[in-house]
Amino acid sequence: MKPASCKQHNSIAFNTTCLGMIRTLLTAMLLVASTPAQLQAADEVGHIVVLKGEAIARQPNGTVQQLSRRSPILVGQRLITEPDSSLQILLNDDTQFVLREESEFMLDAYDENALNLKSGKVLLMSLTRGCIRYMTGEIGVSPRDEVRLDTQFASLQIDELVVFETCIDEQRLETAVSAGTLLVTNQLGDLQLDFSGQFDYAETIAGQAPTGSRVQSMPAPPPRSNTPGRLRQQEDFDIIPLDKAEE
Repeated sequence: MKPASCKQHNSIAFNTTCLGMIRTLLTAMLLVASTPAQLQAADEVGHIVVLKGEAIARQPNGTVQQLSRRSPILVGQRLITEPDSSLQILLNDDTQFVLREESEFMLDAYDENALNLKSGKVLLMSLTRGCIRYMTGEIGVSPRDEVRLDTQFASLQIDELVVFETCIDEQRLETAVSAGTLLVTNQLGDLQLDFSGQFDYAETIAGQAPTGSRVQSMPAPPPRSNTPGRLRQQEDFDIIPLDKAEE
């Protein structure tokens, strides 16, 4: 009788161990299943603070979301503004930018490097069409940071505190700075824009290196039916000051 009792005891212990292993596996599976949602939440890097008119966000999977004030901004989504519409975005590092009407923009990468595991922070963006006015936040102040706005005709290398506006259409990219410095670069050449320097305005035409000049005000836009679109007057690009309650 004693051996049988011991055998039964061992079986119970074995079953208990198996149940524990099953619970552990189920817990691990649940954690793995929850990872995409956690990553998505981590990709929320800012929000919309002002929206005039209508704008949408196209997600990487093709789904489309109608945007509103306070809508979160995610890495990888494409922001598109409708005619007579604009939106202002505030990122987590206090970077601000305004997308004007009929613009298409993507936030390609955003890394605040909170744990200082590498040399600097990263903010990579792309503008397919339309106009953007941009003001540097905490990302971009340090020379170790990598901040760039890519377009079809040139890239804008943002290496320090700067306020600029740029517009792109099928034929050209126009860029002007109103504070700080900015490097406009493509495979054919580089041009530094400096509000206090030799050039504060650049035009980059398809197949050409950037060319610069000094301008006191932005050219007025042509009628809507004409192309290509030109940079609007300076005051039309002003970033809207934010109160703490509005943020």
